[in-house]
Amino acid sequence: MQTYQFTANGGPNIIIEDALGVSNQTLPNGIVGVPYSHAFNAVNGTAPYTFSVVSGSFPTGLIMTAAGVVSVTPTTAGSFVAPVIQVQSA
Repeated sequence: MQTYQFTANGGPNIIIEDALGVSNQTLPNGIVGVPYSHAFNAVNGTAPYTFSVVSGSFPTGLIMTAAGVVSVTPTTAGSFVAPVIQVQSA
């Protein structure tokens, strides 16, 4: 099993083991009232991949599936700190 942790906004919490990584770590901006979705893409590991939040949290209402898909329809404008996310490969 390989493990890779990252902060979605590109912060300093990056731990890389072996070659496992995520090719698209930056969350694009959302718009209030418009459905939002972003899928993180794991690379260089062995599928299946499992994503999870290991520190911090997303803004209220925003969820991330174990497949690395973040989704919500934003209801409040603002700037939010992204959590540390981990991806594991088989």
